[in-house]
Amino acid sequence: MEHVQHYAGFHENGKLLYGGPFTDADSGGMMVASDSVMREEIEEFPASDSAIIAGLLKFRSEGLVCCDEEAVSTGKRRATPSAVSYSTPRMPS
Repeated sequence: MEHVQHYAGFHENGKLLYGGPFTDADSGGMMVASDSVMREEIEEFPASDSAIIAGLLKFRSEGLVCCDEEAVSTGKRRATPSAVSYSTPRMPS
């Protein structure tokens, strides 16, 4: 539950737009931060997540091209430097 609380605080501060697990429970999840979050912060924040520290999840930050309602209506897509994808580490077989 610490993992969820960690991101709930980010959301309450207006820094997290979207986040959650993918529908396939074994494939991880994603979070998309607001435009105000700098790349350095989006790389540091997940590193302090208890699930990352415990090795339950791995993360990587990526740029993301957003296709929101405005982008669809105007044809202008915008890029954000603040998306993080999560994956579950594969266990050796």
